[in-house]
Amino acid sequence: MDPQRIPNLSEALVTALAVQFPDQAADLSWPEKEVWFKAGQASVVRWLAARLQEQNENGLELEVP
Repeated sequence: MDPQRIPNLSEALVTALAVQFPDQAADLSWPEKEVWFKAGQASVVRWLAARLQEQNENGLELEVP
């Protein structure tokens, strides 16, 4: 596989990741490192969701920007 391409994504995978790593507001009780860590997780899920949308619109294997 070309390292600049990602494999086809499934709606089920992206949905499961969104449930596991929700995009939510930080809790004031969380340490700063946890806030950043959870923000990173949510960022990856948003990125994958955007790639899935492109995949569904284009019907092609995606290139990593």
